[in-house]
Amino acid sequence: MKKIILASLVLSLAAAAVFAGKKINEYPESTVKNFMDSCMENSGGLEDYCKCTLQKIQEKYTHAEFAEIDRLAGKGETPQEFTDFMNVIAKECLKK
Repeated sequence: MKKIILASLVLSLAAAAVFAGKKINEYPESTVKNFMDSCMENSGGLEDYCKCTLQKIQEKYTHAEFAEIDRLAGKGETPQEFTDFMNVIAKECLKK
């Protein structure tokens, strides 16, 4: 059941990006699930906010780029450019 929900989420995000005229990079279900689980926990359950931030990340970064950022973040070396990007999109997504 969780796989169906995650697949629906990925397809919904992709469709929303296509209709908005933006290219979206596809991420594996496991990456989407990990991001959403972490975001939901850290945001206090703001699902729309988490979907919005994930969509914006997928518009900007390929999965390989995002995986490298995640690897660096795990070592405490998050690239400043990504931190700055997240600050901008966090504000945008909270307004929705």
